Amino acid sequence: MRKLFIALLCIALLSSVMAYAAPADWLDYTKPVPDQRPLLAGSQLTVGTFTAMSGYFATDLWGVNTADLDVRALLHGYETVVWSEDMPLLNGTVIKHVSVRDMPRGGCVFILEIDSGLTYNDGTPITAQDYVFSLLLEASSAVEALGGACRDLGYIQGYHAYHSGERDILSGVYLISPESFAIEIIGDALDNFYGPELLAVTPYPISVIAPGFSVHDEGEGVFLAVGEVRSGLTTELLQRTMLDPISGYAYYPWVSSGPYRLVDSDVKEGRAVFTINHKFAGDAWGFLPVIETLQLVRVDEKDAAAKLAADEIGLMNKVINPGVVAQFRALPDATEVTYSRTGLAYLAFEAKSGPSSDPDVRKAVAMAIDCDALVAGNPGLERVYGYYGFGQWMVMESDPEALRALGIPYHVSSANALLDTTAWVLDANGNPYESGGGTIRYRERDGVLEPLTLTLARSAESGISGDVIFMLNNGFDKIGVKLQVEDLSFNDLLAQYYHQMARTADLYFLASDFPDAFYPPSSRETGELGYIDAAFPDDEVLAAHASAMLSAGYGNQEAYLDAWFAYQSRFMELVPVIPLYSGMYHDFHIPGLIHYEVAVKGSWAQAIVAAGLLD
Repeated sequence: MRKLFIALLCIALLSSVMAYAAPADWLDYTKPVPDQRPLLAGSQLTVGTFTAMSGYFATDLWGVNTADLDVRALLHGYETVVWSEDMPLLNGTVIKHVSVRDMPRGGCVFILEIDSGLTYNDGTPITAQDYVFSLLLEASSAVEALGGACRDLGYIQGYHAYHSGERDILSGVYLISPESFAIEIIGDALDNFYGPELLAVTPYPISVIAPGFSVHDEGEGVFLAVGEVRSGLTTELLQRTMLDPISGYAYYPWVSSGPYRLVDSDVKEGRAVFTINHKFAGDAWGFLPVIETLQLVRVDEKDAAAKLAADEIGLMNKVINPGVVAQFRALPDATEVTYSRTGLAYLAFEAKSGPSSDPDVRKAVAMAIDCDALVAGNPGLERVYGYYGFGQWMVMESDPEALRALGIPYHVSSANALLDTTAWVLDANGNPYESGGGTIRYRERDGVLEPLTLTLARSAESGISGDVIFMLNNGFDKIGVKLQVEDLSFNDLLAQYYHQMARTADLYFLASDFPDAFYPPSSRETGELGYIDAAFPDDEVLAAHASAMLSAGYGNQEAYLDAWFAYQSRFMELVPVIPLYSGMYHDFHIPGLIHYEVAVKGSWAQAIVAAGLLD
């Protein structure tokens, strides 16, 4: 009786409002076609990656390492929204029907009906409860308390009250039936450039992450309960179910919904093994995987081409180092696929503490290093002058000269002149610093002379970092800055950068590949949402440009592009990072791998579902 009351209450709420004249494109679906290809029994493919796995294989909440992202694409499926030709679409494999209604308080409610035949890889049915639970998990402050970065769902009614702990109800999400749920989007968000992306949800098994819990809705929104007792997610619960190093779901998502399932992994060794999830109903285009076993392995650049030649790997993903590209091209039987990189390599400053918290120091450093020489010494790389990658549509639509004008010119005398306006104006003896002497700048602090020292953190696995260090040493010597280098494992580098462990560096040599929905970093966005991190400098002007981009109107590329360019200009005034280079990615694979369309799909993990192997 109680369930019937809840259902009637929700239906009454939704049917009492008028139809909303939402943009028709918001409701566009993919058109999946049944895949009749036979399983290639006994087939296997080993994929090489240069990026070490961090091991967060379940969600983005604790990091956005690109190798982990590829693993997650294999393991987790049935997302409500996918991307096609740079814009989002509803996933026609998952969504049977969607309707939209105005809300009297502004905004509107989108009612999504999912296919009733979806299951996890263990046969457990996937219901609307799993989708709703995902939203409750991703918005939970318990995630942040455990060092994660919550998904910003500020466009959903009631998010802020739920996330802050003011209420235990997420009032803008409704559980209507086992096959349907609704999301209430606030009025200001309806002009979001990415439109349907606001409806994106990936299901996670509540029975594994919050055993004994269930989602309830009494007409005011959704909340969690154990039996009849209301109980929200706690750090104790998530520490046990998500982050336990032996069995936590964040590392070992044995119950999953994607095209493949995890059967073995060893992050320290750099290896993960997957087999087909035979319960998988198909991706957004209807494709079912046919390669029976996949293995992802960490490969050193110096060994990569030899491993492909020896059939130790069948696919090498994201080769960018020009020398390594040349080694692969010298192989007689390697097939090359080339596509534009959607991200860039850069030097990120610690912008809220230490010497690099001073924007004049950051700008002087940027003026003192010769990025053109770095690129000239590595043919195949191309300079970037802002926070972008060549694969982004905004770059393709922009004037190259206008982009070049964003950059900070290499000018050592101007760098010294700028540093002369800061506190770093003394030499080792406390006398006025004289430029050009090759000595170190100092400042007096509490009666003690402090040298201008910047520590660079780099991953020991990064092949081109030696050239970056040479560039920095050459420039720093001319402006009185001492460089220290700290070699970290890739995982520790990211952990420091995302403030998951104590910081010891002022500069980080990093690279980012942007997702399809580019949510620019601003003073209100950190961690995995903003792609910069919690040390990004606050700036209301930058935040305003970021807001203008996202509120440009669904698909309004002209308005978005104008705001994007204004954003890039302000970004380079603040210099939170020094952009270095972007370029092309090169994937190399054995000739027997067919229908591998990584340039269309965006990642090897998405492309491999529609690929096959010749006998």
